Amino acid sequence: MTVEVVGIIALALGISSFALRPAFIVYAFIISTLLGASAAFILTAMGGSPISPAHLLLGFFVGNLITRNVFRRIAAQAVVFPNAGFWLGLTAMYGVFSAFFLPRAASAEGRTNSSVKAPATSARIELICAK
Repeated sequence: MTVEVVGIIALALGISSFALRPAFIVYAFIISTLLGASAAFILTAMGGSPISPAHLLLGFFVGNLITRNVFRRIAAQAVVFPNAGFWLGLTAMYGVFSAFFLPRAASAEGRTNSSVKAPATSARIELICAK
């Protein structure tokens, strides 16, 4: 794992956000989204995959909010049935469920399309129906 200078700054901002008011981490996270092309960490063991400062600060943002009692009380009220948080959670659970199970269910029926590269003379990809 390679640590970049931007990563050290983002880590310092994230850690210091627990001692400061909640608005600090919100502003730090929003500003960090402008650094999308930079990398806070580079995971060399995973093929050089970068972790952007925004993704690093997103963890601190969620951790900072969860540790606040006011947020927990408001979040508990938001996920009650008629509120929007309930429907957002339900939609998120459906998305996770369908992303995991629906491709497996469709492949069992033999109705999935797979891409097959055409011969080396052409650069197009043809979709064929798996039977």
